[in-house]
Amino acid sequence: MQTRVYHGYKKILEKPDQIDFGGEIDPDMGKISYELVYFGSEEAPKLLVMAPTRQNVNTKLVKVYSFDVTSNSIVDPGESLVVGRDEDGRQLGAISVKDDSSALVYRASSPEEKSASTELITFGDGKLQKDLEWSGEISETPKATEEQQLRFSQLDDDQKLVKYSKNELPSNT
Repeated sequence: MQTRVYHGYKKILEKPDQIDFGGEIDPDMGKISYELVYFGSEEAPKLLVMAPTRQNVNTKLVKVYSFDVTSNSIVDPGESLVVGRDEDGRQLGAISVKDDSSALVYRASSPEEKSASTELITFGDGKLQKDLEWSGEISETPKATEEQQLRFSQLDDDQKLVKYSKNELPSNT
């Protein structure tokens, strides 16, 4: 299975200009990065691909792909997560993974409305499934606990994929 996942994800990373992030991204393909993350119950890690937007390089879109072991194919949920900061430096969103690898943690905020939320994201039925964990005013946002930060790698650094294909990748990179 590792070989199929490796080749499937490698094809995506070799043609980043063909990824539909759901918004205009910076044309500099060298700014796109990726991460392999285990979350949920699947055997294979998810591929997260992150690209800065054309309007603001501090605002990024993150696409999440999964490998379906039943059909031996890559699943694209058709949506992206918004992370990073807006033009004024205000936080828009951030992602991490729960320590127990049960879900991605997505923290989103709307500085104009002074509101924020935390969602737990899993992958099922070919889609990102979001469960609201918390919602309220930005000033009341709970501190992140029991989470691991993600460490994205540049596209030209395929070591995470290579290690995964050799069964050398730890549970979460």
